[in-house]
Amino acid sequence: MKRILFIAAIASPLIWMSCSGNKGADAPDVIPKGMKCVVLNDKNLHLDSTGFPAKINVPDSNFYPTVFANPTASGIELKVGPHFDMLVNIGGTEDADLAKQKTLIGAADAGTSNFIVSDSTTLEWETKFGDLSIFHFYYTTKIGTAIYFVRDNINNPDNQFKKEEVEKMMESAKSLRALPAPAPKS
Repeated sequence: MKRILFIAAIASPLIWMSCSGNKGADAPDVIPKGMKCVVLNDKNLHLDSTGFPAKINVPDSNFYPTVFANPTASGIELKVGPHFDMLVNIGGTEDADLAKQKTLIGAADAGTSNFIVSDSTTLEWETKFGDLSIFHFYYTTKIGTAIYFVRDNINNPDNQFKKEEVEKMMESAKSLRALPAPAPKS
């Protein structure tokens, strides 16, 4: 009986430590099912000139397996098939001012805009043109000292996103995170 108690006393802390939620900085990213991680300064995407020290999850689709990533003036366009097209940009404090962005959106949209989500980091709105509804989003986050903003690609007139498509892009936008610094060589 003493042996069983002795073994339990030694094993308990080991089991507790291995099952605890504290995984440390070296824990791998958890990428949701149906998504894959894209490093925004990956040489395979030809984006190393942007210097984005970040990564983001995008849909992992069997129908559209390729992520098209194109450099833009202040960021990167990420496109997966015809229903996922968003811009990731490095911005400034003006870009993070969502009250100002909301005013600009209302002035720029030709249709009637109705904001569905309006909080400290996210704007989601519907623009109506008669019976046609097109959905958009704008998301800001701070990584280190840099301010990033992510939005649907409104520059492409073919992009007429549905609510579900915008919500998938917002899920990706909210996964934007710092790229860990490479381990020092010993």
